[in-house]
Amino acid sequence: MNDFYTVVKQESGEGSINATIRFNKEHAIFKGHFPGLPIVPGVCMVQLTRELVEQVTTQSLQLNSATSIKFLSVINPDANPEVNIQIMYLLQQHEHVVQATISFESIIFFKFKGAFVKHGYN
Repeated sequence: MNDFYTVVKQESGEGSINATIRFNKEHAIFKGHFPGLPIVPGVCMVQLTRELVEQVTTQSLQLNSATSIKFLSVINPDANPEVNIQIMYLLQQHEHVVQATISFESIIFFKFKGAFVKHGYN
């Protein structure tokens, strides 16, 4: 997502990613979502998850299925410029089965369960 966020810290292990990211409060997305009250769009949280899995697996991925997506609290980049994202993933046949949580301290913003496949896979 270009300069929408920056990875501040990232640790990757076998099937796991733990990262801290910082949102760019000046990004154009926040000018439209919403003027005067910036909120990270839900689709951007899914995209962020996908991009971090892509970096670790070195594969171009696309969303194949989402069995559960929960937006539990809004992320305002003024109030929460940095958030933590924990991702667990497992390659099963042709899919990267993923569980992700975006949070800050005790606040959980987003939970995701789904699968990504290699881009262009049929």
